[in-house]
Amino acid sequence: MWQPVSGLVDKHWNVRPNGQAWIDLVKKRWWSDTTVVTDANGVAKVRVFKGDYEVSKDDVKRPVTVFDETEVRFKP
Repeated sequence: MWQPVSGLVDKHWNVRPNGQAWIDLVKKRWWSDTTVVTDANGVAKVRVFKGDYEVSKDDVKRPVTVFDETEVRFKP
């Protein structure tokens, strides 16, 4: 970081207050971790932020990237 005072960690790798704020936003507020059950048609709707996810069904996992409102059909 060219401005050490604005870094997320100090020179000893201790998390600074602004680093903790970033961690809280990413891991608590913006993190999408949920379990849903599909309807009779095998569709489950989940509201998530854009980004990369891992979708699983019966211990089979698949990566999914959400760019916008997208319908993902699970085909392992």
